[in-house]
Amino acid sequence: MLELLKNFEDTKSMAFLKGKGMRLIVYFTMWLGSVVLFPLGGVFGEIAAPAQTPMPVKNLPDIVLGDAHAPLTITMYFAPTCNHCADYEQTILPEIRKDFIESGKVRFIMRLLPFHRLDYTVAKLIWSRGEDKIFENIQLFLSHQKDWLEPALEEEKERKKQLKEKIAELCEEMGKNSQELMQDLFMDFGDEDAFLKLFALKNGFSLTAIHKATEENPPFEEALTANHLQASKDFGKSLEFVPAFLLNNVKQEGWVRPKQIRKALKKIS
Repeated sequence: MLELLKNFEDTKSMAFLKGKGMRLIVYFTMWLGSVVLFPLGGVFGEIAAPAQTPMPVKNLPDIVLGDAHAPLTITMYFAPTCNHCADYEQTILPEIRKDFIESGKVRFIMRLLPFHRLDYTVAKLIWSRGEDKIFENIQLFLSHQKDWLEPALEEEKERKKQLKEKIAELCEEMGKNSQELMQDLFMDFGDEDAFLKLFALKNGFSLTAIHKATEENPPFEEALTANHLQASKDFGKSLEFVPAFLLNNVKQEGWVRPKQIRKALKKIS
């Protein structure tokens, strides 16, 4: 199942579909002869979870903001390819951080829940710069989905056009020609993470980090996938969308907002 989640190469066919505000990646797999649909990114619809399967017990360490002894703990499940998650991080989380996290009232946990190969690749990049840079990297990728995710979802003709433009732009900045750049990144025009590679290089990630992010790393990938098992324990079922929230380990309906936090703090004060 891990391979089903993270590898486009293991599918017989893949197509991007558009319609009614949602784009789906359609996987025609040999796994039980099934067709599995994953909505990709919040702009295009909430992300659907894969069927639950046995996974390793060990998870990656949570990404934590705030005092470990804060009276209120918020846990947010998110995915780098989820636009709703990006909206929350940019519009709601800054206020929560200012009013509650920095004052020691709230401990905020971010738990990465991967649904597709790009989530795994971004996760590797996020962790590549050390633990002290993890949250900064999360912000970088969530706040710039328009640069590395949205172009990858365009129809083939438009996707190639935008890719050529971004390659030319980066070549000019770096003083390289397009062939050199594409060779450095082991990239071609059919590469589904081409925009991600360009974005990472433009934002200071080393070629080594980019190469490692696109290589298989079974222990890391299995630890990430294990978050689906943790999510099923937290929510009592396979998690079908992100972002999803717990408030002091109690599942919440919808987003956790400042008004809700104030009420919860008042109850426990």
